[in-house]
Amino acid sequence: MGSEINEKSTDTFLSRLRLEKIGFVFQTFNLLATMTAYENVELPMKILGKYSAKEIKKRVAVSYNE
Repeated sequence: MGSEINEKSTDTFLSRLRLEKIGFVFQTFNLLATMTAYENVELPMKILGKYSAKEIKKRVAVSYNE
């Protein structure tokens, strides 16, 4: 929080922001076809490397059931 987003924001900054702070789940668009919706939600958290497998499953279950 507290970071300004504007035309000077770098792609690296924006990518990191999306990875760490924002989540998008599309019904059919931009999902990896070889993975389930659940696995598609897990993937960014695995890439981030911040959460344990148990925490990822817990976080996905919460968002998946809402």
